[in-house]
Amino acid sequence: MNRPLSIFLCGLCLTLAIRGIHTESIDELLPLYAATSLIDHGDIDIPMADIYHSEFFVTAPSGRMYPKFGPGQSVILTPFAAVAAFFIDPADSLEKKGDKFMTAAFFFGPLAVSFLGVLAFWMWTHLGYSPRLSAAAALLLVFTSELLPYSRSLFGNLSCTVLLFAAFYAIRTLGTASTWRAAFAGACFAASVAVRPDTVLFLAPFSLYIYGVWKAGRFTPETCRRQFLAGLIPPILTAAALLLFNRHAYGSFFSTGYKSEMYLFSQPFIQGALHVLFSWEKGFVVYSLSVVLSLLFWRKFHRAHPAESWAALLFMAISLYVYGTWYASQPGYDLSYGQRFLLPAVPFAYLALPECLLALQRTWKSSPQCFSIRKSQDGISLNPRWGRAAAVIPAAAVLGVSFLTQIIGCLEYGVAYRRWAGQFETAPPRFIGYLQIFLEDPTGAKIWWVQSGGPAILAGIALLVLTAGLAARALVAPAVCSTAAEPESARPIQP
Repeated sequence: MNRPLSIFLCGLCLTLAIRGIHTESIDELLPLYAATSLIDHGDIDIPMADIYHSEFFVTAPSGRMYPKFGPGQSVILTPFAAVAAFFIDPADSLEKKGDKFMTAAFFFGPLAVSFLGVLAFWMWTHLGYSPRLSAAAALLLVFTSELLPYSRSLFGNLSCTVLLFAAFYAIRTLGTASTWRAAFAGACFAASVAVRPDTVLFLAPFSLYIYGVWKAGRFTPETCRRQFLAGLIPPILTAAALLLFNRHAYGSFFSTGYKSEMYLFSQPFIQGALHVLFSWEKGFVVYSLSVVLSLLFWRKFHRAHPAESWAALLFMAISLYVYGTWYASQPGYDLSYGQRFLLPAVPFAYLALPECLLALQRTWKSSPQCFSIRKSQDGISLNPRWGRAAAVIPAAAVLGVSFLTQIIGCLEYGVAYRRWAGQFETAPPRFIGYLQIFLEDPTGAKIWWVQSGGPAILAGIALLVLTAGLAARALVAPAVCSTAAEPESARPIQP
């Protein structure tokens, strides 16, 4: 079993083991509702009105109701809804039909996060890092970032995360004859815009990156022109489809379901940025603590891979500015765990993680910089092994805390936390609330096999055991060169 397959199966087993039992909010349900309509009568409308969340859908001139989000997430969830529809019996009750649709849809997150782990592995091997180091970094990305709790969700943010990083990887691996990769990158970017229209703002970092690839590879003007046109066709077709959908669902080519909400950037930037990055309630760094290890070694990554670094920094800066000023990023608005709006920035923020692992590896193998003292029969002596371990312990502690933070986020949902936090004048951090709720009633953990009991518990434990075995396999699997087909892709790219 090669490393990419081991990484995918490892991520799949872990995410299936912590799979949830229901959705977090109406933001997830509406695209699933629309997906069921798509396979039922070929339209992306909501089959029934939700009187408690009327602000999340728009009534079209035809009288049908459409979710305010882009149609892309509904299209992505359609295959899962189709699988559920295949197993639905006409005699099933409405509740049973809903359970089958929900069960099928909950495979979306595990598949998306597991595939993203493989994409990260491929990206790092193309950047020149060893397969074993890249595999370790990919597993840590899945295990210790917000990707893990969001694998339990149906949010379009997760789809955008995968699509945008897939486009980034496709640009990285461009060769002089790889026109289809340019088309694939354009298709992924266009699909992310169909899921969440605001991702069009990330056109700048991707344009900067593809220019760096062309410049470093000394592509001829003819090759650049051909790849530009190939990459431009999917966005043009998607833009045309979105305009037609807007006219059909919202009454105008240039209207969206968000209406005036998309212009509510009322939060002061500094205050908003500090909240989305460092607050105990929703701080990105707090809830994905292992990103610190990547950021600390970003300078080394920048020197080795300046084009990737500049593109990622611009991507993260745009994300921070947009969501740091958007009204929905203010305290108390979002129910979800951690910083959902910055989820697409996660794989970009972790790009320098292999540099950290490489430094730790070199520190462990090299002569120790510090020593511990031990007492033996011969008197006091230095213990170099513990000296080396002392250099690794802080990083291991950060990774451990970050992993536990993600696991805690899989134990409960935001509604229960909000009810629990209502007893305090100032709400405690979410991970504290989730953990406290779990400790009060461990059998109430919102994980499928805990709630099901019986044989399901054995299935959950088996998945966790498989996760450990596949993680070990990913780290020791025989190396498979992923850059042999295009050796120029392994060279550092100058911006």
